[in-house]
Amino acid sequence: MKKAISLMVWLLAACSTYAQTCGNGVPAELNGISVGGMTSWDTSGDPNNETFNICGFSANANIVGLSWSGIDLSPMGNSNCGEVVLQLEGTVNLRPALGENNAPPCNNGYTGGSNSNLQELNLNFPADNDGCVSIEIFEIIDNNSNSIDAFIDAGNVTLTGCPQGLSLPIELTDFQGKIANEINIISWTTSSESNSAWHTLQRSADGQAHWKEIGRLPAAGNSTEPKHYVLEDDSPLHFSFYRLKETALDGRVQYSRIISVKRPLEDFLIEKLSPNPTDDVLSVTFGSQEEGEIKIEVVDTNGKKIHGSSLMAEAGLTNFDLNVGSFLPGSYFLILESPHSRKVKEFIKL
Repeated sequence: MKKAISLMVWLLAACSTYAQTCGNGVPAELNGISVGGMTSWDTSGDPNNETFNICGFSANANIVGLSWSGIDLSPMGNSNCGEVVLQLEGTVNLRPALGENNAPPCNNGYTGGSNSNLQELNLNFPADNDGCVSIEIFEIIDNNSNSIDAFIDAGNVTLTGCPQGLSLPIELTDFQGKIANEINIISWTTSSESNSAWHTLQRSADGQAHWKEIGRLPAAGNSTEPKHYVLEDDSPLHFSFYRLKETALDGRVQYSRIISVKRPLEDFLIEKLSPNPTDDVLSVTFGSQEEGEIKIEVVDTNGKKIHGSSLMAEAGLTNFDLNVGSFLPGSYFLILESPHSRKVKEFIKL
């Protein structure tokens, strides 16, 4: 017998600064639901599986976007977090913890970040005649037959829709990145644009937060013909995540899907210092092609040694935290030295 649960449906204001618009400037429809308290049972189609609706869209609306936030999962028995699937209208599968195999609890606040552009990925689908989208929660593998495989402890799912026949104003048909010597080249193509002002390329180290503008290009305004764009990232990370912020003439924005570009690891490099500036702990990520001892030094702008230590690094990326809370405010240089190379990077102590 399917368990009866109470669902809280909530609406996001379509008039907010970051609201999206559909064709002809029609506001996009955003509707969401809290999935906290729901469970996953068995494989797709099992009568025990929980199903629910996200409603509030226009009849047969075109569902063009999907996002989620703060989803925490607790698998039961020998199940794992990555097995949980939320399937939309039997068409699109949302797996927040894809690749995650931790033992319970897996309270990792899985978040979808910016809106996933279903339209761009050719995954958009219609709502039903009542303006609702059905969702079934199921398990990839039936680990615990006829019983609960996982609890969804918290989280929200949000869908973006456009009235029937309309779509988001900027349609991407291609978005990709490639490596060229010391730079990454990012290119994209639009099949149509409506009242578009700017294409802004943003980069993140983890694909979830701290998005940095790499460059921007004027958009086409109004066009129904393919338009091609290219920007270069002249200071790429070893692993860079990119997205496009599309700005309309009225200031409204939409975001593309996220792509990644992985560069070959140099013999030795300092990948990232964060946060920078910092007032307490500096998180350091560096990469090496071989394992071995790494000497760590911090000097001030006069060349005076403030800190010295060492650690054993493995091949690949290594992370460590450097406590700089006792340093005086100002600029410093972090020096990492391997048996064959020496790298220096500046940071600021607040």
